Amino acid sequence: MPAWVWRTIALLTLFGFSAWAIRRAGDRLRAELGGSGGKPRAGLLKDEIDAIVSSGLATPKTLAAMSPKEQRMLASMALALRSGQNQRPTREQ
Repeated sequence: MPAWVWRTIALLTLFGFSAWAIRRAGDRLRAELGGSGGKPRAGLLKDEIDAIVSSGLATPKTLAAMSPKEQRMLASMALALRSGQNQRPTREQ
């Protein structure tokens, strides 16, 4: 066979191996960081997720589809709503 065929096969093999190695490293890193399905986790606490779901702002399925920024914003809103409901009225109010 001509030399260009061997070079082409070698380049394709090298490219395939490189792609496999990069993908495997990414999967390992995601597993160590706790991500799943290629999506990074937002890192919401269970209390924050419970506050969001119990206040009716989102379901667990829609929460999983949101970006981390949206999840953080929704969590802060839900916790503010929850803390506002727990406050007792004072004489000034």
